[in-house]
Amino acid sequence: MIWCQLIIILHLIAPIESKKLTEEENEKRLEQCGVTTKSKIFNGGIVSDDQAPWAVVVRVAKSDGTGTICSGTLISPRHILSATHCLANHSDVQWIKTYVGFKFDREDCPENEHIIVPEVKASKVFVQDRKGNDIGRAKFLYLLNFCRILTKDAFQIQSPDDVMIIELSEDFEYTSEVKPACVSNSVEDYKGGAIARLFGFGDNPPKDKPSTPDNQKPPKPPLRSEELDILKVNVEGTLNRIDPRLFKARSRNKNSIMCPGDSGGGAIRIIGGRNTVVGVAMQTTCVFMNRGAEGHEIYGAPGFYSDDICDLTGICTPDSEEDENGVIRASASSSNSLSKHRLLYHKAKVAEYTSDGVVLRMESRLFTAKSFNHKTTICSGDSGGGAITKIDGWNTVVGVAVSGSCTKMVRGKDAL
Repeated sequence: MIWCQLIIILHLIAPIESKKLTEEENEKRLEQCGVTTKSKIFNGGIVSDDQAPWAVVVRVAKSDGTGTICSGTLISPRHILSATHCLANHSDVQWIKTYVGFKFDREDCPENEHIIVPEVKASKVFVQDRKGNDIGRAKFLYLLNFCRILTKDAFQIQSPDDVMIIELSEDFEYTSEVKPACVSNSVEDYKGGAIARLFGFGDNPPKDKPSTPDNQKPPKPPLRSEELDILKVNVEGTLNRIDPRLFKARSRNKNSIMCPGDSGGGAIRIIGGRNTVVGVAMQTTCVFMNRGAEGHEIYGAPGFYSDDICDLTGICTPDSEEDENGVIRASASSSNSLSKHRLLYHKAKVAEYTSDGVVLRMESRLFTAKSFNHKTTICSGDSGGGAITKIDGWNTVVGVAVSGSCTKMVRGKDAL
């Protein structure tokens, strides 16, 4: 049975010539993603052209001749993160059909499998920047876990998987106004209590109307942003449980919330100093006029699918910064790199020494640390690297690498 399954999968994948990022391309993406020198957006509202360069418009030409607009997040020169429901509809427990004419047989759709929509149908999806300039058409659409069927009422808050990756037919060359965000790779990135920011091209209706009247809508939807509180909801308890591939959030100003057109938009957090997409806008209470303190949104969490995203697209992200007492990460351009300098890091535990006793005394302007895995430590080229820990939620440099035992071949438990 296993061999038969493997053969079927190979035959399905063989005709699809997707263009994954190479290791070198992914390294370049990691160098470029999430970097912006523009000022922070402090309040909700329209975003200026020099802010949020990762936010893009996703347009879908439906088979019935109509079209729809969604939002998306540029994550590589040829990949955009958005929402599956922009081009498909679902019941409470499963996806039913796509709007782009791609047909799938539920019986040939194994549990938890992804669906890859090929070029003929995928080309009905195209991407633009906020000014309406074309970024490109889709060559493939990756609908993550499209085949999964939910167990009814397994969670109080659940939904069919609603994360989609668009692969463009040609690479897009970045500009000063269009650049990628980094991608979350951990379920820790969207824990309750964190603050994120939604970017989307959705409707901004009057407070007393479900949507903006057609004669009042702008010809080109502006990019708007809202600061969000990620809400604390059980994932393991018995009450108010939420599927761990989702999270729930609410606008901090309690006045506005995600509306039609914002679907697929990215919820962004700054992680490790980079703008990182931690959520994909899925569901809202906007059209139900529920926009005050009770209003909320549901987001798909790309961090849950990080391994799948890496396998399908080559977009692979190292571990995120961790917030642990006594744990730091030393970052440096080390001589351990192979063909060129790579930024390496390792977790270390700050050792306890007395600064005023008589045994194992240490000057108060210094500290020592040991690698958690007892295998790596500071080597040539690491000098000056920063030891980082989180203080009050901020990545803070607490140490500067000055010496190590690497060149003395002391690299095990005795290394410091």
